[in-house]
Amino acid sequence: MPTLEIINSKFTNQAGEWALLYYSRGQAAKSLEEIEHLNLSGRGITYLKDLALLDRLSNLKRLDLTDHPELFMCIEKKEALEF
Repeated sequence: MPTLEIINSKFTNQAGEWALLYYSRGQAAKSLEEIEHLNLSGRGITYLKDLALLDRLSNLKRLDLTDHPELFMCIEKKEALEF
C-alpha cells in the first residue's frame, strides 16, 4: 500500500494533510488552519517527509510531542542509538 499515511497509529513517510486532520478529528477541522490542538504523542512524527505542513497550523495553541525522545536528544545520544 504505497499511499498509506498511517499504520499502527503512526505516520508513514507518505503522511500528509489527511493524517494531521485525522488526528484532529475531535475538533471537526476541515483544514490545517482550523486545528487548535494536536496530539502527536508517539505518532512517529519523524517519518513526515514534508514538515512544511506544520507551517499551515496557524491557529495551533497546543501541540503534544511527548513520546518522541529523539526530538530532544543531543547528536551524540542519537548517534549512539543508531549504532
